[in-house]
Amino acid sequence: MDELRKTLVKLIEQYIPDQVKVGIVKTLNEAKQSCSVQLLDDDIELFDVRLGAGGEGSNEFILFPEVNSPVLVGSINNKANAHYLVKVTKIKTIWIGGKDFGGLIKNKELNDNLTSIKEYLSDLKSAIATGINSVGIGASANGTTGKAAFESAMAGKTIKLIEMQNTRVKHG
Repeated sequence: MDELRKTLVKLIEQYIPDQVKVGIVKTLNEAKQSCSVQLLDDDIELFDVRLGAGGEGSNEFILFPEVNSPVLVGSINNKANAHYLVKVTKIKTIWIGGKDFGGLIKNKELNDNLTSIKEYLSDLKSAIATGINSVGIGASANGTTGKAAFESAMAGKTIKLIEMQNTRVKHG
């Protein structure tokens, strides 16, 4: 009975195509939301492998794999010319509902930028007060003195803005 079972399994496996294959990403086309994959078991390159369920132009959750990274590829309806990405090992970019809104904001960088602006505005307020006090009153009023005091108080003060967009994750 065991031999019969093994024989039947071998016969069935000959007629059922592989559902998922292992490959390496060769090219990536973000505009078409697809990639090409070189299969490891066969000497075959699959083209237009879909990265999402909706296909080109859809606004869905999509993982864009890095070129030359291993992936798993599945067949759509067991067709030899229709494939989709099942799993990726290295991610280049992620789209969440599209990419129209650009990258997600990194909270730490946002807080650092806001702190820098707050500190600069505080310094600016103090420098203006110093400049106004230095102008003087009546006949002794001197705009040049006020300007010099203001510039001295603001010397070296800057707003330090750092990149706070995570360009690997886009949303729309």
